[in-house]
Amino acid sequence: MVISIICGAVATVLAGGAVAGGDRALDTLGGWRILCSAVALLTAAGTATGALHKTLQITARISSAEKCIARLRTLDATIAVSDLPTDKALEMFRNISEEHATCLA
Repeated sequence: MVISIICGAVATVLAGGAVAGGDRALDTLGGWRILCSAVALLTAAGTATGALHKTLQITARISSAEKCIARLRTLDATIAVSDLPTDKALEMFRNISEEHATCLA
């Protein structure tokens, strides 16, 4: 998500700088074809990374993985400090592994 924001911001600065600076800015940037190509590449990259981020559900997957880790650490601590029966510990682990099957695959 950060990449899409950065690409959009850089593209905007390049285009805005060329507009504000006029011909001198265009010459500095290599001409209008190079400038337009750079802006097009940056906006395409920003759009593609944003779409991939949404499609792959990265935020939801990271959140699920963090929740899974927290639950496993809690189970580990519970086992370490108590006399939790083995069958109860296994049941708790099964519940965690069923709820977070994609994280543990």
